[in-house]
Amino acid sequence: MKKKLSSWLQLVILFLGIVVPSFSSLSPVEAKEVAGVITSMSLSNQDGAALGPGYDMWQQFRINATFALPNNTVSAGDTTTITLPPALAFAVTTSIELKDSNDNVVANATLDGDAKTITLTYTDYAETHSNVTGNFFFYGRVDHNVVQNEQDIDVTLNVQGAPINAGKIHYNGPPGQYSSLLEKSGWQDDTDVNRMKYELAINRNMESLTNLVIKDKILSPGLELIPDSFQVFRLDWSWDNGVWKHTNHEDITSQLNIQIASDNRSFSIDLGSLNNKGILINYDVRLPYTPVDGEVFENEAELKSNDRVIGGDLQATTYFVAGGSAEGYVFSIDITKTDEGGQPLAGAVFEVVRNRNGAVVNTLTTDNSGKAVFTGLLKDEYTIREVTPPPGYKPLTDTIAITPNDFGTTKVASRTVVNKKEEQPKKITFSKVNLGGSEVAGAEVEIYKGNTVAGDPVAKWTSTTTPKELDLAPGTYVFHEKAAPNGLLKVTDITFEVKDNGTVEVTNIGQQDAKGEDNQVVTAGSKITITDKTDDLPRKITFSKVNLGGDEVAGAEVEIYKGNTVAGTPVHKWTSGTTPKELDLAPGTYVFHEKAAPNGLLKVTDITFKVNYDSTVVVTNIGEKDAKGEQNQVVTAGSKITITDKTDDTPRKVIFRKTNKEGQEIGGATIQIFKGTDLTAQPVAEWTTVAGKEHEIQLAPGEYTFHEASAPAGFHAVSDFTFRVNHDGTSEIIDSNGNNAYIDNGGCTIVAVDPYDESPKKITFSKVNLGGEEIAGAKIQIFDEQKNQVAEWTSEAGKSKIIDL
Repeated sequence: MKKKLSSWLQLVILFLGIVVPSFSSLSPVEAKEVAGVITSMSLSNQDGAALGPGYDMWQQFRINATFALPNNTVSAGDTTTITLPPALAFAVTTSIELKDSNDNVVANATLDGDAKTITLTYTDYAETHSNVTGNFFFYGRVDHNVVQNEQDIDVTLNVQGAPINAGKIHYNGPPGQYSSLLEKSGWQDDTDVNRMKYELAINRNMESLTNLVIKDKILSPGLELIPDSFQVFRLDWSWDNGVWKHTNHEDITSQLNIQIASDNRSFSIDLGSLNNKGILINYDVRLPYTPVDGEVFENEAELKSNDRVIGGDLQATTYFVAGGSAEGYVFSIDITKTDEGGQPLAGAVFEVVRNRNGAVVNTLTTDNSGKAVFTGLLKDEYTIREVTPPPGYKPLTDTIAITPNDFGTTKVASRTVVNKKEEQPKKITFSKVNLGGSEVAGAEVEIYKGNTVAGDPVAKWTSTTTPKELDLAPGTYVFHEKAAPNGLLKVTDITFEVKDNGTVEVTNIGQQDAKGEDNQVVTAGSKITITDKTDDLPRKITFSKVNLGGDEVAGAEVEIYKGNTVAGTPVHKWTSGTTPKELDLAPGTYVFHEKAAPNGLLKVTDITFKVNYDSTVVVTNIGEKDAKGEQNQVVTAGSKITITDKTDDTPRKVIFRKTNKEGQEIGGATIQIFKGTDLTAQPVAEWTTVAGKEHEIQLAPGEYTFHEASAPAGFHAVSDFTFRVNHDGTSEIIDSNGNNAYIDNGGCTIVAVDPYDESPKKITFSKVNLGGEEIAGAKIQIFDEQKNQVAEWTSEAGKSKIIDL
């Protein structure tokens, strides 16, 4: 089974000797190959212990080497080449630096996987140092492409032409073919130290599977998937002497919906069905920091078919750092907890945080011997925090830092931590008063240990009409007033100190309060008195003036009066616009007075409201009924008050006069008033005029039609004309329609003048004798007022004469 484990060339160099003057500048020297540098080579397991009885395919082991640089021989650019035997291969071919204990580079090592060589290229270090010795190791494995059967392998390396035997290793040979539905492999990127690579091998059995879903999740903290690194191939798997090989690759990445979680730490892919085909998924993971040597990263994968789990794999990948010792999770932190007299203390709770990723790696409690030992740690930087001190002792105020050097050769970083005993609490009295010096009830008070309001308070209470007494140990505290009594202003945070002698002293009076003034606080012995001032700060109150449809209306003239009546000068006045009005009002009672409503709306009567200390507003008196005899419409919500102006449709008095052209009221005209211009509806008013009298009716604001159904004898009826009744009680002619109609009496009277009926009339003339008989022969003439003759005829016996006049 192929499991790729990241393995870097590892080294530990010990230097002996003295610094000598450098003569490298005297004359140029050509680079040369240096033999005789490697003094011995040996084999061990990957942890540096004795070899195991046998090694499998891909299993790695160490090849160790010691060296000594000949004095006055090695120059910058010189090289030494080590060649592996054909039966071995490198696990990873990453170039590294060989350094001394002061981080000076002695040589650069380049690994060539194809040539199976390590080339050491020296710096000028050996030109300025003598008797340079040391040791290093690197990781190898059996090359299963060369060695295909179980056997013992003689490990002899060629060092600059000279063979050096490191020992023998037993190769167990390739494994037999096994069932494989899901296998996960991980390894370190050869070029990017902050990148890991993973692959998922699916259905190496080449079965027919349906409804496949693969899920993968990173378990180690801090790591994140790199979304654009995903590659998915459909392919054929085959078994070849212990190795699963894949051929006939088809890149299907773009055909799949790769669902990556928002935190980039897990993904799932619906693979559909596989008909005797396999899948290979490759992706990369980003490390948020540079790992330390031997750090292990875990993630797990799960394969389902038709919602049934058919495969799972938990992958643990070890990270090896070039130049490290690859000792892994073998380091410990040993804490000893004592009192000031050196006696062990049990019950202290510590947590160890790894600085590199901020993760809490363990939490332990000291035992009866005062011990807490954190094991299984990497060689890295840590911070130790005391979560809980031993009972009766003060907590540590500082954290404890652990560096890699603190582990030393024993791999244990030891710390003795001393706690001071808690002082006995002192009785402290808290007095919460108003400006008159009286104790006030209702203040919500919290006391915090230290200089800030953080964590849980050590005490909290609601003040009453008597002072509060607390037991407080000597130290620094913060007085925090969470809420002041109604009508009072809370103080800002006040820092005070309880002294060892039981007295109290204010060390920080706090920031200025909401009024921009200093807190009022005094101490006397063990008593601290804090004064809450009267809260008369203005609150933001919003006034919304709307119509019945809820739309803001412009044009309302509004005044706000302090108190319960409209008296004196208003504290605010404005004309409403199309947006609500925001005012600053101190807590108290006010009257909302609408001096004038917008045109077409009915103003509300005076409304009394109250601004509370919590910035809410409530109506205390909705006011008298309005002009319609209805209640005002007003609602509140938090700090907002909404007042509705209803439509002003109350009737107005309108006077009508029906006159002749001389201005005299004439009787007998039938009048109808229609709403709007629809004359098919019922008239809103109807009457017959009386000579010498005007007529009064009530009409709501709006447009109307004046219709004279019939005129008095001798007059023509006016044609229909339209007029408007305004909200201010006046009227106006909209369209006179050619009539003599006009507005009189300051807009309150509508006058309609009927013209005389001057059309010709049939007039019968009868010329008779005393006996009443029509007689003939009389010559008749008719003249108008201007003495013009308008008719002439001669009477006939027995006949009357009819003419048009």
